[in-house]
Amino acid sequence: MKVIGFSLGGNMLNNFILDVDGVMTTGQFLYSEKGKVYKIFGPHDADGLKILKNKLNIVFITADKRGFSISEKRISDMGYRLELITEKDRYSYIKEKFGFENTAYMGDGIFDAPILRDCKFGIAPRNARIEAKKAADFVTPSASAEGAVCDACIQIDDKFFSNDYKVCIPAAGTGSRMGEFTKTFNKALIPVNGKPAICHIIEKFPENVEIVIAVGYKKGMVIDYLNSTYINRKLTFVDVGKFEGPGTGPGYSILQCKQYLQCPFIFVSADTLVSEDIPEPNFNWFGLAEVPDTSRFCSASVSGNKVIRIDDKVKSDNKYAFIGLAGVYDYEVFWNALENNDELIGGEIQVSNGFTSLIEEGMRAEVFTWFDTGVPSAYRHALKNYPNGEGYLGE
Repeated sequence: MKVIGFSLGGNMLNNFILDVDGVMTTGQFLYSEKGKVYKIFGPHDADGLKILKNKLNIVFITADKRGFSISEKRISDMGYRLELITEKDRYSYIKEKFGFENTAYMGDGIFDAPILRDCKFGIAPRNARIEAKKAADFVTPSASAEGAVCDACIQIDDKFFSNDYKVCIPAAGTGSRMGEFTKTFNKALIPVNGKPAICHIIEKFPENVEIVIAVGYKKGMVIDYLNSTYINRKLTFVDVGKFEGPGTGPGYSILQCKQYLQCPFIFVSADTLVSEDIPEPNFNWFGLAEVPDTSRFCSASVSGNKVIRIDDKVKSDNKYAFIGLAGVYDYEVFWNALENNDELIGGEIQVSNGFTSLIEEGMRAEVFTWFDTGVPSAYRHALKNYPNGEGYLGE
């Protein structure tokens, strides 16, 4: 996969260039009477490089001509290329072939210092020469061949490629429509294809996206299960306190999460599954599915690919039902509208109170193959058809 470039918050990084000796290796040369025969590479750096492998162009360089074959063997085993570039030539080589403005560089020596200073992001191992460390933007906590490159990869990923949005899943309600099941379990844990519905939702998103989950009914069950299942994900649980009775509902639950969602975010109901990839909230979008009768749903009137009106559980000529999935780019507009509209629909505060405000900002209609696990008939359909069958039509 050739990666042209990634941009997040105006930061673009296309290339990661690494010196080998003193970065991937300890920097020591192990000689015998036959000459240079060994170099010491660490065990962790290959794993770190996997984080970035499909995100930017990774190239290794070395000035060690006599030890080139040793370095090349290790670098090629990891699936990368190695180029022989002298210390004298490497500044001009990187500048002319890659450009400093979109390149990260990792080096450890005196001759690396000017590159570390002038590239977009310079990195030096903990045990690098003082000149290199002074010129670098980041000095790794680990020494060379002891995880320094892994440290560098994690730092680059956090700085340049971490997703700048969150996901909110309201899972506080009693789910009474599911009858006997939700007398014992929270509806988010209803099984589909061998795993809880909420797990299918969480796994739709990259591991570095924070998931904010509103909990209430049988909250301990949800928290314990997800914390033990996703030990490497950032999960934030928000206890909504009141989760049943007049004035509760999805709008109320998501309002309790407001302080954790001061950025673009994706809203997804705990009983909503879709076949397609879910777009990031780089713009406002509203998740829809065509159903024969929209009067039982929040629904949308669509013109072209734009939402022009939202109606909540009223009879209309709308063809598309809202499936409990949306991207919120203009989050301040959304929160302001939701906080200032306390209208109850069906005795609950609905999220439509906030989404309606986004129409003026521009809101795209996104049509999905929808599987609803919130009512028995739809759940039975999901069990037979998710993820690759026909979606639920809301009969």
